[in-house]
Amino acid sequence: MGTDAGTLWMISAEGKVLGSHDLGSPVRSSPAIAGPHGTAVITRDGILTLLSGGERIWSRQLAGQGTYAPPVYVPGSGIAAGDGSGAVSMLDLKGALYWRTSLGSAVHSLRRQGDLLWAGTEDGAVVVLQPATGRVLERHADGGAVHGGPVLLERPRDLAVWGARDGLVRAFSIRLTEGPWEAPQ
Repeated sequence: MGTDAGTLWMISAEGKVLGSHDLGSPVRSSPAIAGPHGTAVITRDGILTLLSGGERIWSRQLAGQGTYAPPVYVPGSGIAAGDGSGAVSMLDLKGALYWRTSLGSAVHSLRRQGDLLWAGTEDGAVVVLQPATGRVLERHADGGAVHGGPVLLERPRDLAVWGARDGLVRAFSIRLTEGPWEAPQ
């Protein structure tokens, strides 16, 4: 867990403190476990850092400041991160940039589902990207800044569901055979 003081605390499932690391800037996203490679975290000043065993492996400055989606570990590719400039980037496990795709608006949420990355943006879009290349596969813009999700519900209707700043919960069919709907939160 990260703090405004810039410390990342490693805590066991039993609540025991395993260690900490000073990142030098407030932590603004949930850490991501990068499989056996360590933990990835983003700070307020846009630094993506990979830590392993409490030691810093690498750090990389992302574009934009202030808004960051939590990093996402993508096995076989690396670590994806969304930033305040409106881009999603994929970095390998050594910190080198694979690709960077501009989505046009700050990225507030990012998640991996199966073989796809799903990003939610400030301008109300849910964008589906191919993790290997960063190519945009689909874009759904229904308004309301995306701040939670999307969560993918495969049964019974194959829906992508997300929460927006305007107080609505929105969804659309993953198969795109049904139109979007919205309901109050």
